Amino acid sequence: MWNFAYSRAEHSTTKVSPFQVVYSFNPRAPIDLLPLPTFERTHTYASKRAEFIQKLHETTKAYIER
Repeated sequence: MWNFAYSRAEHSTTKVSPFQVVYSFNPRAPIDLLPLPTFERTHTYASKRAEFIQKLHETTKAYIER
């Protein structure tokens, strides 16, 4: 359980949690990590989601490099 709490905690350098950097969201509870059925995984706005994740990674990198 400690690892889950640590992965969700905002880091002082990056201003986001390690989990959020990798998956672009913070789960509320461990059950949120269960895989969704295939039909729920499709995202109609995939390009916007990809842009959001790319910007999140760029921001995180900028915070680390400071």
